[in-house]
Amino acid sequence: SASKKSGIGRSATHRPTAEQPRIWRQRFPKYRRALSRRPDIVLTRRAAFKKIFPMNASVIYSNLKKEVLKRLPRPGSYSCAVPGLEFFRVDESKRSENCFYKTKIVLMLQGRKRALIGRDEYSYGPGQCLVSGVDVPGTSYVAEGSPEKPALAISLALDMGMVSRLLSEMPTLPVSGGPCRGIAVADADLGMLDAFLRLVRLLDSEGDIPIFAPIIIREIYSRLLVGPLGGHVRGFCTRGTQNNRIMRAVDWLKGNYDKPIR
Repeated sequence: SASKKSGIGRSATHRPTAEQPRIWRQRFPKYRRALSRRPDIVLTRRAAFKKIFPMNASVIYSNLKKEVLKRLPRPGSYSCAVPGLEFFRVDESKRSENCFYKTKIVLMLQGRKRALIGRDEYSYGPGQCLVSGVDVPGTSYVAEGSPEKPALAISLALDMGMVSRLLSEMPTLPVSGGPCRGIAVADADLGMLDAFLRLVRLLDSEGDIPIFAPIIIREIYSRLLVGPLGGHVRGFCTRGTQNNRIMRAVDWLKGNYDKPIR
């Protein structure tokens, strides 16, 4: 009939509007296909998808940078309530200083730095990780940084004992067969960025830190072992390798440097 074709007599609530796309999709599944043909509702659906699944690499990276920056009101290095976690901010470039790279993983969030170890130079920038598998002296050089766009980094100490225990629980994985290097650099993957973001956000609820921080730190170590730098780290934890012998020698020297030589 004409009334049916024109829609006269139908309830107004049966007509999907741009203001009610989500309600209609939930209550009336048969209208999903019809709703998807409307450009305004397609955009709404895309926005809803991004809201439900926001964790892509760029979003995680941006959120992590914001979380770190708000905790760095001025240049310097800052420790926090999470054991082994530190934040760094430098507002000037072309600045270098002698340092001692301890066993840790450094995630660069903004700017660029160079690590000079002997004759070797390692450059790392936003979204890249530097991992030191053994304590080694070197020089840290800030290549990019300014008050408007400071160099930002976050670091987490590596407990090589825990790393070794995690490695023993994993399937056998190859170790790095190249020459011994105390430091290595690679891009951080999505899982690593997400784990660091969750670890930093624990600082907003410090009561959760004793419970969840060890779990997330264990996850970061595990992701490190199976990621691009895994072969490098596994070399320090596998007995008989050159890296492992060097690490054990350094540990012995650290524990016995003040004792007389017989």
